[in-house]
Amino acid sequence: MSRVCFILLVAVGSLGVIPQVYAELPGTNQISPHSTTQTLRVPLNDERRWHALKYDKRTPHTLRFTESGLEISVRRSAMPLFCPLPQAVRVNSIHVKDRIVGSIEVTPEKQGKKGYDDYSLRVGLVEPGTRMLTARERQAATGWVKALFDLAPAGRGITKVHFLNLGVDRSEIGRTRQHPMSKLLEEEVVAAPRSDGSFDFVRVFNPPTEVCAVWISADGDDTKSSFQTIIN
Repeated sequence: MSRVCFILLVAVGSLGVIPQVYAELPGTNQISPHSTTQTLRVPLNDERRWHALKYDKRTPHTLRFTESGLEISVRRSAMPLFCPLPQAVRVNSIHVKDRIVGSIEVTPEKQGKKGYDDYSLRVGLVEPGTRMLTARERQAATGWVKALFDLAPAGRGITKVHFLNLGVDRSEIGRTRQHPMSKLLEEEVVAAPRSDGSFDFVRVFNPPTEVCAVWISADGDDTKSSFQTIIN
């Protein structure tokens, strides 16, 4: 029997008919006593659900979708992975765990700065909104920007992508920034691997944030690093 592998999104309110809803969580909701809370599982071992893109002039990763989950082999490379959700949901929390094999060649003080903008894992929550590309902007946009706006629900645009990053050291936890590449991208470091490379983090959103897609990224191009990011 295949193992079901996933990132857990805890969504608030009715989700409608969504295949990824596996269970309703017990207990009262902290946001509203009249809301229900349900678990939305984003599968990591189903290659059909994910869209891999290539950045211009950057080496892409080697991806392996297995029964155990997703393995990202980084060899001085970078690339984004998108998983659109069947419909936008309001997310109360997200839970991600597993391990990193190897490490990024960067110190905590330099990580994220120019020339050192590599993280072993970025999990981005794509938030829909009113910002849409004009015809001229779309013509001039890079591939990843077009793909990002294509994730928006019909008739809507994108507000931003909220990234949860895995740093190299716990001293980085809580560090936030707007990414210099785009005003659409904001980041916060939420965890760092243990000495054995394992990690396990939960991020709670209060109030809940609306999400229409999940973006996964791992980068080693700036620091010429090689490692594996494994999410089972």
